[in-house]
Amino acid sequence: MSPTLDRRRALTSLAGLGAAGFVATKDAVAQATPSTRTAEEATIVVTATGRADAPATVAIGQVVVRASSALNPVDDSGYGTPDLAVVSQDDIDTLIGALTDFGIDSSDILSSISPAGGGYFGPSSAVIIFQVRGEAIKTLAKALKAVTDAAIAQGVPPDPPSAMMLAESCDDMRGEAFVNAVAAARADAELLATATGVGLGPMIQATKLSISYGQAYTTGQEDTCDALVDLGTALRTYLPQFDASAPNVFSVLASVQLTFAIA
Repeated sequence: MSPTLDRRRALTSLAGLGAAGFVATKDAVAQATPSTRTAEEATIVVTATGRADAPATVAIGQVVVRASSALNPVDDSGYGTPDLAVVSQDDIDTLIGALTDFGIDSSDILSSISPAGGGYFGPSSAVIIFQVRGEAIKTLAKALKAVTDAAIAQGVPPDPPSAMMLAESCDDMRGEAFVNAVAAARADAELLATATGVGLGPMIQATKLSISYGQAYTTGQEDTCDALVDLGTALRTYLPQFDASAPNVFSVLASVQLTFAIA
């Protein structure tokens, strides 16, 4: 895989080296800020983002459908009252059948029906979740079309389909993204040191700022690979809207902040 480095941004505080001012280059912006620090205490602080990409090994598809509300017979006032319809188990069985007919194993399909009065995806709704692996990811668009076509024919209109790409190498990619972020930050620190005419000293602090997974995301407050949405948690999580033109790639982005002493 060929990691790329992007969105570089750097800030240096060069207290004691002169009056306040800005020095701009193509790759970095340096700001000198007066303070009570001595020149020996001045530091260079940089932030950078590293990225790692790999082909997806698992794709999760999601289709939310909604019951069509029928009208009760017109009353004496001349108005009908809405009937709180629900998606039936027969409807769900039909949609699951469309997926199994397409070739997806029933063990890779989950569903959930919301009651008429509410539910995670709204009242009178249901969700179908399925996953495909390896080469079968290339058929994801056709699988989503099969289930949405079946939903329309069944009279339970679908929302636009959603999907999320994952990779079994996520943990390794996290490490690679952090390595790339640190390399990018160090390179920017060296540029700033050269641009401001000082030497770059040892790194004295490293801070993790964030970790993200492209269009994939985690549940709860954790940002680990184990916390990424999976087949089960997708039953109660909106996935990103499916884009058939997007590559079947899983991405990890890590942002760090490094502080260097001035030599």
